[in-house]
Amino acid sequence: MRPHSGVRVTSNRAVRQAGHKIVPRDLPRDHKADLSTRVMQIIESEIDAPWLLPSVVEVRTSEHHITPVCPMVGHLAFELAQVVANLPLKISSVEPWTDTKLLVGTQEGVLFVYEAKDGNPRGNMELGVLHKTFSKRPINKLSAIEDPRYNILISLSDSTISIHNLSAQFELQSQIARGCNLYTIEKNERGLWICAAIKKKLHIFQWDNGNFVEIKELPLTANPLSLVWCGDRICVGYKKDYILMHTQTRASKELFPTGNRGVPLCTLLPDQQMLLGRDEVSIFLGHDGQPTRPHGLTWSEMPLVLGYSFPYVLAVLPKSVEIHAVSGSQNLVQTIQLKNPQFLGIKEGKSDSIYVAATNTIWRLISVPIIQQIDQLLNEKDYEQALQLSKHMTTTAELKEKKALQIKMLYAYHMFAQGQYEKAMNFFDELRIDPVLVIGLYPNLLPRDMQPKPTAYPEGSADLNGAALDRALLSLVSFLNLIRPRYLNDPRPIAQEMSEDYATVSAVSVIVDTCLLKALIKTDDRGLMDLVSKTSNRCHLKESKKVLVAAQKENDALVMLYRSKGMHREALELLTRMRLTHQLVSYLKQLGNQQFTLILEFSSHALQTAPDEALSIFTQKRDKEDELPADKCLAHIKPWAPQLIVPFLEYIIHERKDTSPDFHNELISNYLETVRALRGDFSGRSRAQSETGLLATTRKKLMAFLESSQYYTAGRMLTKFPREDLFEERAILLKKIGQHEKALFIYAHELKDYRLAEEYCTKNYNPDKEEASEVFLTLMKVYLKPAEKDRASGGVIEPTIKPALELLNKHYKRMNVTKALELLPPTTPIRQLYPVLEAVVRDSTTEKRNDQVVKNLLKSENRETREALIRARSRAIHINEERMCPVCSKRLGPNVFACYPNNVVTHYACCKDKFTCPVTGRSFRDNN
Repeated sequence: MRPHSGVRVTSNRAVRQAGHKIVPRDLPRDHKADLSTRVMQIIESEIDAPWLLPSVVEVRTSEHHITPVCPMVGHLAFELAQVVANLPLKISSVEPWTDTKLLVGTQEGVLFVYEAKDGNPRGNMELGVLHKTFSKRPINKLSAIEDPRYNILISLSDSTISIHNLSAQFELQSQIARGCNLYTIEKNERGLWICAAIKKKLHIFQWDNGNFVEIKELPLTANPLSLVWCGDRICVGYKKDYILMHTQTRASKELFPTGNRGVPLCTLLPDQQMLLGRDEVSIFLGHDGQPTRPHGLTWSEMPLVLGYSFPYVLAVLPKSVEIHAVSGSQNLVQTIQLKNPQFLGIKEGKSDSIYVAATNTIWRLISVPIIQQIDQLLNEKDYEQALQLSKHMTTTAELKEKKALQIKMLYAYHMFAQGQYEKAMNFFDELRIDPVLVIGLYPNLLPRDMQPKPTAYPEGSADLNGAALDRALLSLVSFLNLIRPRYLNDPRPIAQEMSEDYATVSAVSVIVDTCLLKALIKTDDRGLMDLVSKTSNRCHLKESKKVLVAAQKENDALVMLYRSKGMHREALELLTRMRLTHQLVSYLKQLGNQQFTLILEFSSHALQTAPDEALSIFTQKRDKEDELPADKCLAHIKPWAPQLIVPFLEYIIHERKDTSPDFHNELISNYLETVRALRGDFSGRSRAQSETGLLATTRKKLMAFLESSQYYTAGRMLTKFPREDLFEERAILLKKIGQHEKALFIYAHELKDYRLAEEYCTKNYNPDKEEASEVFLTLMKVYLKPAEKDRASGGVIEPTIKPALELLNKHYKRMNVTKALELLPPTTPIRQLYPVLEAVVRDSTTEKRNDQVVKNLLKSENRETREALIRARSRAIHINEERMCPVCSKRLGPNVFACYPNNVVTHYACCKDKFTCPVTGRSFRDNN
């Protein structure tokens, strides 16, 4: 049989049809020079649309016919070579043996071995060996196991699996599984197994010392029509559905129906995947039976056979072979028209060992080099598939990476041109592409001198406007936010460039942040404020100011940009000029002591127009080092907003915990001035609790502060209070300077509030302090012998006997009763003193009896202690010649010894711890 030769014809057009059989007339065999021209003329004459001609057309020539091989879609992945024609016997199976050998089984049981001519794996083939007596029945399946551990050929013929030596003679070694109609093989580093289907059972055989030994039998529910071994499971295809059966647990799992035609097809894929057929669709599943992809492969017709040859899935159809990519888009890559193909032989891991057979014809599919396939895909702009193929290039890692980067670059720009902006940005980031090139895809973002020409991009610059521009800008924002940290440490003189004209800027960090600002203006106000508020931003000030003003964002974004650059005066002047008091106050609140001069300068207007809000400038909580000087703030507030003095002092004292007497004194003075303004002429003796409105609130605050503060000058403050009014406040001040008698006089005679007088004594009584231990007696004196005159009438104040007696009866224990009785008038009836005298006598008697009891108890304790001492001193220790030391086990003898309280006696030298018994371990420390 004469092998066929082939030539290539190139053109700039693409063919979307396939299967043209061209029969040239009067074409001399030796006239090969004009072949290309002639073929193109013939094709152009038969195709209505000549612009659809392919860029690569494969042409097979012989003296009989010319067969162009071109893809329906996608690219040219395989070249076709007819290796066997007009075989007189009917082919029943094909199996690649090595790179250069092919096994062909026939219906008549004859085995053919074809070999590549001159040992070239991609060259022509010729018949090598013929085995006429290989089998008496059709050879339905062949499996060559080249592994040197086994080196066998497995065949299925006459419903029996035969094991042959994989050599030139193929000697029969053994036969197993009689009645078998199909089998599947599992081979890994642990061993070799065969799973054979015999009626409604699966029989599993394991290779053991040169033979297959049956190790397991698994029951089925019906006769299987297909088998594939996947990990620790076996996928079984019935006429109606598929199941997964676990080889260890025997558990089975139903998958899905086989379809209307009931033809199950199974094939294994990498990454623990398998492909199962359902009519014209093939579905991807994992070895656990779970779908691994949302979409399957769709064929033009229902496949007869499925196979996998990295990186493609091949399906034999009734009139063609279709090729799909497993990864990437999984689109149909190529269709090869053949006459009645039926069988497919693929050698695992050998992309050039792919054979398709009809009844008496065999074709070989020779893979086009990966680099050429990639170039085709790039011409077709199928970058996704090109990128997948680049992973499988058999070149150096450096060249592979370089090619992948080239494809990704083209792919990224292509996706951008197609409106897939987010995906494009992901590629740009992965490629670490110069951001200037990415920004250049957008109009009016780069400085004038840096704007690339449209020809700088593979597909030119995209025409962005309207909704497309908005989506593209959103993707650009995400991209620039992601990559901007890489350029923040730009070593170039950034400050100088930011002060120059934007058209001449070259620092990438400045360009990135300025372009990000421009994009955010149109897409995301919140993101814009976040950018301009960062002190790390590198936005070009002049350019940014121009675009922000144009976008009417100077009152917020421009102000924040000034602040991030430390240009506080410019920001404050802008806010003042625009009369944005609220924003001005908010800005000033964020400044600290270092900008105190600016705070004073620009807060004046706010103190006049919005004093309550302006107060927050000075009461804003700041870090310790940024706190504003309180005295200077107070001095600044007084002339502009005197009504804020009290709130500010309250903040300084209560929030900042300032202990300066000046502040405390001034707060009291301001409270007093407010009360004076509200009370008028101070006529009357009204109590604080009887006041209403602001006056009541102010007096309560004044009294509370006088009571709680420890830092004001009480004596100085007392001179400011009137003697004819505000007695409650004066009483507190008198207490502060220790003048209890005068304070009590106010409660007892000015206010006539005996309850407050008693509470005063209770709060201030302290028996350990001389001035406070006699406070109750002082109140008795105030009640009975008042020294002052009545301020209201100017007359003598009469003694108040009743409250004095009540105080004595209730608190006699806290005063010297004798002195208290001396203060009473001689005319006081004795019956009024009876309760206190009775209580004093009773307490004295009780105290005396208690003392006698204690005295007697102490005497008894002393007596017992003396008796115990006498017993201890009189205790005798008997030492005889037989007594041994329990520590050293030697006789005690006349030596010095030690005796523990538990009567353990040892040599004195053996007494290491006088508080712990060396025999029992008992501790006698602290009499325990």
